[in-house]
Amino acid sequence: MFCTLNENFTSCACSESGDLDLIAIKGTCATSEDEKEICDGQARLFLILTFFTVMFEFMPPTLVPIGTLRAVDPNLKGLSMGLQWVILRIFGSIPGPIVLGKLMDMACLVWQEDDCDEQGSCWIYDNRLLWNAMFILPIAMKGINIFCFFLAGYYYKPKVSENESEKFDSIKSSGEESSEF
Repeated sequence: MFCTLNENFTSCACSESGDLDLIAIKGTCATSEDEKEICDGQARLFLILTFFTVMFEFMPPTLVPIGTLRAVDPNLKGLSMGLQWVILRIFGSIPGPIVLGKLMDMACLVWQEDDCDEQGSCWIYDNRLLWNAMFILPIAMKGINIFCFFLAGYYYKPKVSENESEKFDSIKSSGEESSEF
């Protein structure tokens, strides 16, 4: 197949040109300054997107239960929290990893195969498809999530009881009297 001598690979039948006289050397390929700048820019973009993805991923587990408990009738708080977690698990935690795994499998270009022609793990991924599966789809889902939170906040009308209404009126009227001095 191929011979290695001093970390050089020769007689590579899988080379793109089909030339068996080519020699491949172990290590990284030489790149120009322009390619390095592009790579650095992509790395910065990756880190920025990762920061915001993690930030928006860990913000809702704190905010959603607080919002739910404040918005629901006190007699229904237990039921509302239970239903919230069931819905979250049914529509998020169960199908999410399955869909993400399928998208990652679709991004695979070269699969490992054993002697029995059984498929193993992925060796090489298509970077663009993997980018879409790992960042674009989750960011789009987070965008939809944030949009729904803003809609809920916009359309939520708190229920004001008669006692609270009277307290508010008395505070408002006492504030107006004290502001005249």
